[in-house]
Amino acid sequence: MTGISPRVFHCLRAPLGGVLRHVRDLATTQARMGIDVGVICDSVADTPFVRSVMEELSEHCTLGVHRFQMKRMPGYGDISAALRVRRIADSHLANILHGHGAKGGAYARLAAHNQSMGVFYTPHGGSLHFSAQSPAGKIYFAAERLLERWTDTIIFESRYGLDTYISKIGRPKCPVRVIHNGLTDDEFEPVHAGPEAANFLYLGELRRLKGVDVFLKALARQAPRPVRAVIVGSGPDEHAFRSLCGALDLQDRVTFKAPMPIREALKLGRVMVMPSRAESFPYVVLETVAAAVPLITTRVGGIPEIFGDQNHCLIAPDDVEALAAAMAQADQDPDQAQHDARELAKALKGKFTLSIMVDEITALYRKILSSKPLKKTKYEDLNATLEDQSSNKNA
Repeated sequence: MTGISPRVFHCLRAPLGGVLRHVRDLATTQARMGIDVGVICDSVADTPFVRSVMEELSEHCTLGVHRFQMKRMPGYGDISAALRVRRIADSHLANILHGHGAKGGAYARLAAHNQSMGVFYTPHGGSLHFSAQSPAGKIYFAAERLLERWTDTIIFESRYGLDTYISKIGRPKCPVRVIHNGLTDDEFEPVHAGPEAANFLYLGELRRLKGVDVFLKALARQAPRPVRAVIVGSGPDEHAFRSLCGALDLQDRVTFKAPMPIREALKLGRVMVMPSRAESFPYVVLETVAAAVPLITTRVGGIPEIFGDQNHCLIAPDDVEALAAAMAQADQDPDQAQHDARELAKALKGKFTLSIMVDEITALYRKILSSKPLKKTKYEDLNATLEDQSSNKNA
């Protein structure tokens, strides 16, 4: 395709969980397509797993990986952070800014304001988890409405995300698209639990929003059976969950482990439990289902879209009794649990692919670059410079 080539920065705050997975997949695949891409994110999260992902991104991102401190809660520091994003994007002649999550989306759109860049936003749940009546929700939703005017397209990773946005914020005044998260073919290879696997596994951020406390309470109700669990992840509520283990007398039955690649983590438990109170369109559910690992999860967010015709097995959030019963059934009838997991994996395959996700998002970038009245001079100068360099090499 002729015209201006995309020079893309993906901006997110916390490089954790599904947002990090999404950005990593999107950025590295775009780089393999020959697109100049970079990443801007917070510097506080610095686990070994995050460092490994940052190293992987650095190998692919020709525009670099730029990290600096970004506060979780709104404040005056957000203005300086957005200005810093603008300086980074401008110094690298970026023509596309794609914000991910509430903070990343705000920084990208503030940074691109009056800069004649293509601007995209993927909420990933983010601010949509707040209640419209809560003080924080009112602040975030007002900001979302304001920032729509500086957004070329909002990309939702599920129909649920779009419906939630409309119900809480209103119908967007900018174009929208639903583009589901996708997986590679390799991720549909089954993962088998190891010989020392625990009965149950939780994998994800250690936040109350994810229902880890519900999981621990349901685990305590499995007594007197000597079931074990492994919790893989990190997050702001880790100390509280460790304390809850002590209060429930689970300290000898629950093992906490640092974040690790999901297919490695899936070997640590025979049944995955994900009792989230809220979700967007979680990668961990997609990956677990694709790997044919038995999964107990909740009817929240876009999860019913993943389960399709089998969504009747989902449970309500915050229901300790229902979760405990589902865990007991899966643990006591592992053959049926494994059969159900294989059937769900078959139904999922082919519906959610990485190639479709990246192609559709990149096509939106190219459409904006070909139709939006951008300040083309500096990009034309860049193309001329690159052509001169190529000519000199061939001379």
